[in-house]
Amino acid sequence: MEIALVFYIIMAGVLTYVIGQIIVKIIIDPVQKFKMALGEVAFSLHRYSQVYRIRSAGEATNDDGKRSVDSRQLDKVSEEYRSLASLINSCIYLIPLYYLTRIFFFLPPESDTRFARDELINLSEEIYATASGATITERRNMILKYLRLL
Repeated sequence: MEIALVFYIIMAGVLTYVIGQIIVKIIIDPVQKFKMALGEVAFSLHRYSQVYRIRSAGEATNDDGKRSVDSRQLDKVSEEYRSLASLINSCIYLIPLYYLTRIFFFLPPESDTRFARDELINLSEEIYATASGATITERRNMILKYLRLL
């Protein structure tokens, strides 16, 4: 009788550990990865804001002492934004039952996340055009708002 009780206690402990690890690996780790991706988006939007400001002001030359942005830097920023948009997209698919999980972890709705992803892609393409600073700032603020980072 005592041996059976010890066996049941050990099995309950093992089962609890296994279920806990399943929850961590399937739900908590993807949510944490998604939140890290959101942090990277906020960081990159602020980090590269000067590139857009310089680009929108038309200061592509350095002849008169103004700051300039070379094409390599523009390519780097564009690639970074596209990469972050792809990362956000993949993170959404990793989280099971996103529409329910987002409530427990205070994540943005899927539609808002997809809108922000599309805006990041638009921003990555817009870097090669000379857009107005107000348009770029509006896009950045919309991305931050829809991802609940503002």
